[in-house]
Amino acid sequence: MPPWVSRVKYRGCFLFHRELFEIRPQPDDFAVNRQHIAGTAQKHVRHIGIGNNDAAGSNILFTVMMNCPTVGAAFDALSRYHNLMNDALRPRVKLEQGHALLGWEVTHEGVRFGRHATETLLSILNALFVRLTEKSCRPEAVHFRHKRPADTAEHARIFRAPLHFSRPESFLVLAAEDLNRPVKAADPELLGALEAFADGLLKRRYPDGTWSGRVLRSISKGLTGERPTIESVSRDLIVGSRSLQNRLKEEGTTFTALLDRARKEFALSLMKNAKMSLCDMAFLLGFSEQSSFTHTFKRWTGSTPGAYRKGRAREKSQLF
Repeated sequence: MPPWVSRVKYRGCFLFHRELFEIRPQPDDFAVNRQHIAGTAQKHVRHIGIGNNDAAGSNILFTVMMNCPTVGAAFDALSRYHNLMNDALRPRVKLEQGHALLGWEVTHEGVRFGRHATETLLSILNALFVRLTEKSCRPEAVHFRHKRPADTAEHARIFRAPLHFSRPESFLVLAAEDLNRPVKAADPELLGALEAFADGLLKRRYPDGTWSGRVLRSISKGLTGERPTIESVSRDLIVGSRSLQNRLKEEGTTFTALLDRARKEFALSLMKNAKMSLCDMAFLLGFSEQSSFTHTFKRWTGSTPGAYRKGRAREKSQLF
């Protein structure tokens, strides 16, 4: 995947989360030192304008938006394809009494917006709205959940709209008819090609869309000499370990069963390499001892790794 369409993953953007988000783990959730996070955030307070400058870059997601027929269609595309960038949150448009409320919602438990994250994310939406309308429109108002800061001069400069603090939710208030405004630079033919490309990226990233599938892929990536744990997989998927257990239970499985399945599939794949030693296989699969690997492999297949390998070699020789 080219770097300009790369997806922001938890590990890759941990610094971003550490500085902008207040992560509130349940007792068994993210292994995060909250005091360290709080201390780091104090040293790296993000300017509200960070989202105002580079919101619509060369990313495939924003290129799709700029080629949609209307502003509303562009924000629909943002919501539809946002998982290509980050699946911890997604944009949301809600119509209410002639207004369009444009904001964000968290899709994973254990993460919530702090003040600086909220301001940054709303400024991103504002920058997109202004660019899509070629600076001809501004929000009618901006609502923030947090209290009014001492200095709101930068807020006023960026949003150029009435500011309301200590509200139930954070969002931009747009005139509903602004969603019907045409995106003047849109190219319908290019849009079709871009959407097909974005759909393909989504299908490759989420082939089945289930939590079981996501966990299996995360486990497979982690089988490199260490045994993946539910905590490490939860961090990779940006979800609390307790929440992940509950979601797997709803799908009729458990983390232990998926780990066992992933290790078995990887072991059978490694068996195709006749030059790899059984000791190396055991290491890659996360077994501390080769004897443990042998015992588990026999449970999987009914034979020891050595006997299985000899059987494969015998079958292969008979074919030729």
